[in-house]
Amino acid sequence: MKLKKVYAVIGIIVVSLLIFHGVWYVNQKAYEPYCEGYDLYFTAYGKTTDQAQYTVSLPKYPQFTGNVAIGNLEDTLAIIMWPGLFAKEIKEYGVTLVDQGIGYEVYVDEKMNYLETKKNQFLSDERETVEQLLEQHHAELVNMRELAKGEWGL
Repeated sequence: MKLKKVYAVIGIIVVSLLIFHGVWYVNQKAYEPYCEGYDLYFTAYGKTTDQAQYTVSLPKYPQFTGNVAIGNLEDTLAIIMWPGLFAKEIKEYGVTLVDQGIGYEVYVDEKMNYLETKKNQFLSDERETVEQLLEQHHAELVNMRELAKGEWGL
């Protein structure tokens, strides 16, 4: 009787591990269409066009989240987008803003507006600067978001 319980526990562990690895593998494979025509740079895929720089980072084991990103050619603006499971739609957006050599990373909504979230933790003067930079670069960010939609369909 005791031996049957041990086998049952081992069986449950093995099945759970197989399910976890299967879902992880299928999730990672879902990112591959976004990498077509890109070059592999160390841990991410990327390409540069005359309008922008595009990168795709596949989920690293054992994580389920990768990202796609688009940046301007001057390396002063970038939008990072985190797809949900199986990379079907974007669940979260972030923007990197570089102003006078200082970089700010901020979570934004789909329309590239400042997002009230616990993840955006700035001092009051930093928040003011970030909101001003977002407003100043809003048109370029929206254009970059549209380029990303055209590139990946997300």
